Amino acid sequence: MCRYHHSDEATEPTDDYDDRLTAGGCGAGDGSRDSTDSTGSRRSLLKKTAVSGLVVTGIGSGASVPVSAHHRDDHPSDQYVSAHSSNYTSASRGAADINWIVVHCAVTTYQGCIDYFQRDNDRNVSAHYVVSNYDHTSGAPGHCTQMVNHADIAHHARGSNANSIGIEHEWHEDYGNYFTDECYRTSADLVRYLADHYDVPTDFYDHPSAMCEHPGGIITHRHAPQDYTSNGTCKDMPAKSCPGPDWENDRYRSFLDGDDGGGGGHTFEDGDWIQTTVDLNGRDGPGLDYDTKRTYPEGTEGEIMNGPEDNDGYTWWGIHFPSYSEWVWCAERYLEHA
Repeated sequence: MCRYHHSDEATEPTDDYDDRLTAGGCGAGDGSRDSTDSTGSRRSLLKKTAVSGLVVTGIGSGASVPVSAHHRDDHPSDQYVSAHSSNYTSASRGAADINWIVVHCAVTTYQGCIDYFQRDNDRNVSAHYVVSNYDHTSGAPGHCTQMVNHADIAHHARGSNANSIGIEHEWHEDYGNYFTDECYRTSADLVRYLADHYDVPTDFYDHPSAMCEHPGGIITHRHAPQDYTSNGTCKDMPAKSCPGPDWENDRYRSFLDGDDGGGGGHTFEDGDWIQTTVDLNGRDGPGLDYDTKRTYPEGTEGEIMNGPEDNDGYTWWGIHFPSYSEWVWCAERYLEHA
């Protein structure tokens, strides 16, 4: 789940994705079409992201990425924006055909990656998903867009495309040598959904023989063999460092295991004083279906009175805001200790 920034950031120039891919040696970057729907409706993007006042403002002012009219799979992403038809291969894959999930870094901004996959780009590349990482580029951490249906073959890992789903993660050294918890968390939530839906093992591998030694799992792009689909071998590795030098395998594993990046217990306890980290909606109950009582400005302080409750992909806390004499429920992701 994610939030957008204000509309002035939406006009930020995007990177030339092709140049970044060539220079960085990372990202999808493999247009070779090694070859070999279920669809579902979801709550609207507005409703799904309405937990944050910033989201509502951003969408209202045109900051959101346009949502495609095409159908999408039923999964934990925010929206579907279709990749150009030349950048993936139409197919009819089912659960028996999908065994691996390949992790990439995009080496560009979140919006730059989406734009590149939407174009008839000269490398004919794409990925099934793009996840945002930074809070100071064209998106905000933890946003997720699907661009290719699961039944179709995205061009993201030459030689290993036919039996895999590819996930790109926003990253570039010009914007920060790190991956955020929000990025890892959204990616891990998505992977767990895909693993459950397609019976893919949640074992994470980062070595070159994994595809030949195991029936399935999660693997980094640098170790997705280019000869697997054609020969069933794992000798021809891509000349890439993807997902890059700042990707932390152990940290990602902790999110995949449901540890939320480490630590234990709950973030807050009854009586803790907190403050909002964004303009945050307070609701009448612990979930997105409850009415919004008020949007509390960033930095508003309150006291934890109840919770936690898990609903709609969020952990909710009951909070008393004394400056407003109001008691509401807010999402933990946008709270911190005062």
